[in-house]
Amino acid sequence: MLLWGAMSEIPYYFETPVPKYFRESGWFECEHMYKFVTWAFSKCQSIPHKIVIQGKEITLQPFEFISGRLSSPKECFLTENILRNQQFKLQKAGLLKKTTNSLTNHYSCYIWVTERFCKINNQQNNQRATNRQPTDHHKSRREKIRYQEDHPSIPSFENGEPNRDAGLMTDDFSSGLEKLEVIKGVFLTPEELDACVKLKGDIETVKHAMEFIQASKRRKHAIQDWPNALATWKIENKGESVVQGNITYCEKLSKEFPEFENGHGWRCYIYHDRNKDQRGILFESTSAYQNPFFIALIDSRLREKSEEFIRNNQMRKK
Repeated sequence: MLLWGAMSEIPYYFETPVPKYFRESGWFECEHMYKFVTWAFSKCQSIPHKIVIQGKEITLQPFEFISGRLSSPKECFLTENILRNQQFKLQKAGLLKKTTNSLTNHYSCYIWVTERFCKINNQQNNQRATNRQPTDHHKSRREKIRYQEDHPSIPSFENGEPNRDAGLMTDDFSSGLEKLEVIKGVFLTPEELDACVKLKGDIETVKHAMEFIQASKRRKHAIQDWPNALATWKIENKGESVVQGNITYCEKLSKEFPEFENGHGWRCYIYHDRNKDQRGILFESTSAYQNPFFIALIDSRLREKSEEFIRNNQMRKK
């Protein structure tokens, strides 16, 4: 007979637990949010620890994690756009913050604002100590609505849709209340911004086109539909010649770094990102801890970014 005390440790691997705050306050009624939050906490540790990523050693604080543009959506079974929406909503609610460990175009680091979880749980415990426990579904529902009114910054969902009476957002931001400032004075929803990026290839080209349209004397009124404007306006740039030059340069890199060095390190090749329908150079590592690095052919700084990446990661030519 095996006694419980004879077991020196639990014979299973457990990830960092998710605070019950998310379940109690309605966040997990959205399937996308459930996937993102559980994935994000699985990437955390409760103590500071060091990791090496992209050839650089960084120290992650308790409950800080790394999010890669290409790898993270696959890990939590979401699209890039949906994952970005979940991060945006959590940041707006004050539950998640981007940290200084983030490296533009490589990866982003976020940290959970854990004091928010403790504060809410203490409030709920005090309420339970002074109020009678609800005995039916209607009381529970009223208590939940009252909680939402006391905490208007925290979204809640009912059957995958928001509480419309509270004026909250849908998961796809279709109500247009939550927008990002792309250039000064131009605010777009994540979906509108994605449509613009698909048209122009990358965010920098989108910004350039928007600034050109805003400054143009041909513009007679404010732009309401930016994806349509970017599709119909003729923007004066050197995009085609830039792409041709980048193709030639990427073909050269693909020949110089076609394979991993002795089974380790990095390699690169021309890659077609079907999600964004754009081609570019993709740097790929043998390490599971290092995210791939993609640069679109339309990026005017492709050569500069590639050379910087090669130097930082000490890639050696074939």
